[in-house]
Amino acid sequence: MPKIDITSPYIYVSFYFLLVFLLGFENGISWGEYDTNIFSYLDIIFIYIICFTVGSFLGRYAPIYKAKDFHELSKFSFIFLWVISIFFLFLKLYKLGDIPFFASDPTIRSTGPSLGGVVDYPVRLISLLGIVSYISFESKKDVIFLAYFALSICINILLMNRAEILLIVFSSIIYTFGRKSIDIKNILIISIIGLLAVSVIIGGLAIYRYGAENINTKHSILELIVWVVHGDLTGALNLGSYVTDRLNQVFLHGSYVLGEFYSIINFGDGVYGADLVRSIYLPDRETAQSIAVPFSYYVDFWVFGVLFFGAASGFIYSYLREGFVKENKIYSVLFIICFFNILMSSRSGNFIITPLYLYYFLALVLLYKRNDSIPVILAKSIFICSFVLSTIVAFIRM
Repeated sequence: MPKIDITSPYIYVSFYFLLVFLLGFENGISWGEYDTNIFSYLDIIFIYIICFTVGSFLGRYAPIYKAKDFHELSKFSFIFLWVISIFFLFLKLYKLGDIPFFASDPTIRSTGPSLGGVVDYPVRLISLLGIVSYISFESKKDVIFLAYFALSICINILLMNRAEILLIVFSSIIYTFGRKSIDIKNILIISIIGLLAVSVIIGGLAIYRYGAENINTKHSILELIVWVVHGDLTGALNLGSYVTDRLNQVFLHGSYVLGEFYSIINFGDGVYGADLVRSIYLPDRETAQSIAVPFSYYVDFWVFGVLFFGAASGFIYSYLREGFVKENKIYSVLFIICFFNILMSSRSGNFIITPLYLYYFLALVLLYKRNDSIPVILAKSIFICSFVLSTIVAFIRM
């Protein structure tokens, strides 16, 4: 029976074409539906896929960084980051005033009071630590790491972080099976299990968050889950088409794709990314509205954005994948998160390299790198200093 490499760039291309195929079905509860015809932008979609494919081909031949990599996890750094992340978790919940999973307001996670991204980043280390815990369990078979892995999932359930839960589960699957060529039979089994997991995580939590009666009363719970998942997978593409219809050649010049970087540079002032889309095109909505790639690239930099970011995404993906195949721990985690980010870009519209991604990279250097080279010392120093900054900002905003 033929075998498939599940981390091949062509898997992503196939996934993207699947989403385009799903757009041909009208959503039964109008979840993610907008007044637009996305099929009029097939040229933009094909340009993006071609550029990604070319970039992924070139990325395979880029030299992998050869610095000595200590694969042994630093237990002190591991525990230290857990303590830091839990500390900021309590600050986050104190400011929020409730635990999202038990809150009466289903939108409190996104609409409630916040301490800002610079404070939220340490909390999101919990997801990274969950991934590192699973990798450590796989290599050491120490059940304590499995407990940390489960803890990371439980915390994200309480926070109603659907994307974070998916990231942790996705990472465990890719790390286990990603270096192997798997026959089609096992691919189907994994796909079915993955589909069920996605349905429960995305559909189930969404229904719990908003209430089945508030979404649609004409369908069974199973039908609601199917349509919620369908809407979550295709809605950002539809919205991207809707926004492109109304651009009138007034481009956002990076305020979407690079919005998180702009926000940090401007110390949180201004409106960027999905919040900017909401404020301009859907002001009646209460929460941020994301548009998918390649529309996010297009609304920022016209077709040049599609060409550049499409090729860059493919190049970075293949480059990191080479390190993943060679079992470099830091490359492995970075690749898995990159793989997840590029799949989620069809929902978020973000470029795969985000401030959070760079933050995770610095955390991985602290967790795995033990040599005393100047770049490593500098990376660790910047990361430790970021906690000081986050603490100061947290207490100012409390």
